[in-house]
Amino acid sequence: MALCSGAALAVGFGVLILHEMRAANYTMVEEVISGENALSEIPELAIMDTDRKILSSLEASSSVQAAIGEGDKVTINGLVPAEHADVQKILSEFLEEGQYQFSEVGTIAQFGEIGTLYYDIFDRKEGIRIITEKLSTGDLRKTVTVYSGDPEEKLSVVIYENYEGTFQKIVRQRPWFYDLLQVPEET
Repeated sequence: MALCSGAALAVGFGVLILHEMRAANYTMVEEVISGENALSEIPELAIMDTDRKILSSLEASSSVQAAIGEGDKVTINGLVPAEHADVQKILSEFLEEGQYQFSEVGTIAQFGEIGTLYYDIFDRKEGIRIITEKLSTGDLRKTVTVYSGDPEEKLSVVIYENYEGTFQKIVRQRPWFYDLLQVPEET
């Protein structure tokens, strides 16, 4: 019995040590930066009138309305543009399809009303991922993810966030679980 307990304890410590070693390989630096600095680094982070128009059009689209109307509980719906002609049309109207890969439009709805509406695109020219959200308060939040480092190594990512004029920059290194991040490939 003592041998089994000792072995289980050793395995437990081994898992803990392995976890700590992995945690040592994961770093994150988070800072609030000025709008001027953020926008000079990533101009795409600016919340534009176009963003408001896209979100307004998406909010009125039949696909988004159908997603919202699916139930009276909290629902999270990701609508793939290729599968929804109205969503594809709205994104194509405002964004150049050759430059952008339209990943997903989504809603988080509660009791038949939009809590959050977002669209997720990948800018092939700049190599960045952009998520623009309209929150239940009506505020907009824009997040730009820059995949940096050697593409073969896939070591780090820089995330910029603009929450109605409050800017944040997060630098993350994820050498052991980077595969959780999906970097869209050019087609």
